Amino acid sequence: MARVNLTEFPVILDERDKKVIDAAIRETCTFRSWEIHALSVRSNHVHLVVSGEGCNPEKILQDVKAYGSRALNAGHPSSSRKHWWTRGGSTRYLNDTKSQDAAVEYVLSQDMKEERFDPTL
Repeated sequence: MARVNLTEFPVILDERDKKVIDAAIRETCTFRSWEIHALSVRSNHVHLVVSGEGCNPEKILQDVKAYGSRALNAGHPSSSRKHWWTRGGSTRYLNDTKSQDAAVEYVLSQDMKEERFDPTL
């Protein structure tokens, strides 16, 4: 039912765009002095586990989307797309090593699942 609310076609990132987003996220984290623990750019969403002094999940999400949008806009100068991302996103505080380790494992396991997925089958 969410498709009813769409104002643009859904974004499906190709391999080039995935690399652009990966680089933009890494640039964001370097600039903000955030440490990436796990990162997986998928065809239609991103998984990221990051930590840093004074950062909060909402700020991370906002900055990652902003850097990512600028990078995608630069790579698609003739695109009329206004929005690359949906509103909001999952943001969670990982307050201990156990929860952080579980999140990292989840991201890495999801990345492996995509590698095994062959859309041509």
